[in-house]
Amino acid sequence: MMSENPYEPPRSSSKSDLPRSTSETSESIEKAIYLNLRWHDNFFQAIFIFVSTIFSAITGAILAEYNLLWNSNWIGGAIIGTFSGLMLGTFASGIFLMFYRASPRIKREAE
Repeated sequence: MMSENPYEPPRSSSKSDLPRSTSETSESIEKAIYLNLRWHDNFFQAIFIFVSTIFSAITGAILAEYNLLWNSNWIGGAIIGTFSGLMLGTFASGIFLMFYRASPRIKREAE
């Protein structure tokens, strides 16, 4: 039964309620605050962001050099391309990982 005092600290939990291993601890942290601690996912996202940043910087520099309407040199295009590549890479890889990790769960719930 709960105490009448709302400011009373909760009773200590038994040792069986606590996670026993590092993997259980990281899994409980991941579920509690929704952090992705998977090394492969983070590595994929870092590589994807790096490639999209380089590709967008090169594309921005080329477009700025040959597009006369922008009235900018290649450095300005490369800076704009770098920023857009960072944003595109971050959002695209995050959305991909979100659907990739949700698909097994959706398949299990559909069965």
